[in-house]
Amino acid sequence: MKKTQDYFEKIKLAEIEPNSFNVREQFEEKSIQELAKSMEIDGLINPLTIRVVGKNKFEIICGERRYRAALLLGWETIDAYIKELTVEDAKRLCLIENIQRENISVMEEAKALKRLYELTGDIDELIARVNKSESYVRSHLRLNNLIPKIVNRLEKEEISFGVASVLCAYSADIQQDIHSRFLDKDAYNNWLSLSKDEIKKRVESFYTTQLDQYKFDLKECRECVSNTANFTLFSDRCGKCMNKTCLDEKNATYLLAKAIEIKQADPLVVLCTSFVRATNKTVIERLKLQEFEIQDNAQCQLYPQEPKKPAFSEGVTEEEKEEVIEDYQKKMQKHTNLMDDLKKKEGRGELTKFAVIGEKDIDFQYQLHTKKNETEELQKQLTTLAEKDKRNQELKIINTVKDTKAVIFEQHEIPSTKAISVDENKYFYYFLLEALASKHFQYFDIPNSTYYLSDKQKKEILDRGLSEEQKAMIQRDYLARHFNSAFGNGITSEFFIAFAKEHFPEEVTKIEKKYTEVYHKRQKKLKEQSSMIEKELKKRKKLPKKDKKAA
Repeated sequence: MKKTQDYFEKIKLAEIEPNSFNVREQFEEKSIQELAKSMEIDGLINPLTIRVVGKNKFEIICGERRYRAALLLGWETIDAYIKELTVEDAKRLCLIENIQRENISVMEEAKALKRLYELTGDIDELIARVNKSESYVRSHLRLNNLIPKIVNRLEKEEISFGVASVLCAYSADIQQDIHSRFLDKDAYNNWLSLSKDEIKKRVESFYTTQLDQYKFDLKECRECVSNTANFTLFSDRCGKCMNKTCLDEKNATYLLAKAIEIKQADPLVVLCTSFVRATNKTVIERLKLQEFEIQDNAQCQLYPQEPKKPAFSEGVTEEEKEEVIEDYQKKMQKHTNLMDDLKKKEGRGELTKFAVIGEKDIDFQYQLHTKKNETEELQKQLTTLAEKDKRNQELKIINTVKDTKAVIFEQHEIPSTKAISVDENKYFYYFLLEALASKHFQYFDIPNSTYYLSDKQKKEILDRGLSEEQKAMIQRDYLARHFNSAFGNGITSEFFIAFAKEHFPEEVTKIEKKYTEVYHKRQKKLKEQSSMIEKELKKRKKLPKKDKKAA
């Protein structure tokens, strides 16, 4: 009879399987053995909670440790409470059961809370279901932001929950840097013995930056979760950024746009790096990629700073105010005169304006020099751009060749049996021309004064076309170049003699005869010496043993 409600029953262990959404990943063998011993003596006190997932097939919701202990004992069946649950309800019940365990680890609980939150989709419902405080739930949820290496430290109890709760607020790249530099127990300056508050202070000092130091629009940053001003434990008005990657990218994007805007407004302005201050390398690289000319380490002068308008506190007399205002006006007039003078010099071409790219902003500075013609300066810039274009064309070919080599020589195999094409034959003769003797240049319309063939001249020869006589000349010069290295008794020497005989049979035969005669004379003498030794050996073989020893 089919059961339609929750019920108890003995179920075969072979029909039960663990679920895939249990947050517990580690089961200590010793702990399972101890539980098995207890179950062997006292029996199973609490049945498993399982659900039907198919015909004679069940999935554990609660009690995987008991299930593993029963397998260890060799039980065939086990008491179970069978519940009719959907997949979502089963996940929820399993996660809540895990969270309520006494021996759950910090990270297991954090993962369980995260999965349960994903199921409920509501933080208030999650808090109500697990019966924990809001701060408890939120602090554990944040632990899921930890990188695996720091999770491992936490699970090994090398760092505390408090320290982990500080580190999880930071971006992955900052966590990675902290782990490699300060959580290595072999490092003399590690932070492993420091308290949560001490580590919090050091992380702030090393890795956070006041947002109000930056010039880009901070609208998005004010609501960002990485802004410390949004944490109750920080009191900063503007806040500090804890996501260095995001901060650096926003800053670089702003500076790049500002630099391009400056250059577009006035092409005569020179973009440069500072001689004394740090510069934003990312922005410099991106400007260069967009073909902007950057002058390095420009030694410029600062424009005069505008005097600050005076502000008066209570108790200052009118007479004192008039005196301060009069002094301010004098300074302001001096500043105006200086700026007007510099502007005139710029108009006469006696001053070059520089946009100095710093770490967080771009400042204007200047250099004085003898009068320059603006038209000539702009023409000079055009020439520089033309040279850059020429270099870019070279780079296009260089990189195309490099990547093509990688494709055809490393990833593919060049066809070996396919017939050689007309173009391939042309390429073949291009390389053979390397060995063309200078005495034959005249037959290819190359001046006799030419010392060696350039690549361009080789191409011109091939473009004009080769006669059969020219092809033969090139091939034989190539053979002669390589046969010139012939030495000793080898295949190259053998082929060289044969090649020489084909073209100069009488001379080679005469040479061969000369050295054959020398060889025969030497051979005759060697044979005579060999014959004497052989006779002595025969003589010794005929002697009795005593005589051999005496000999």
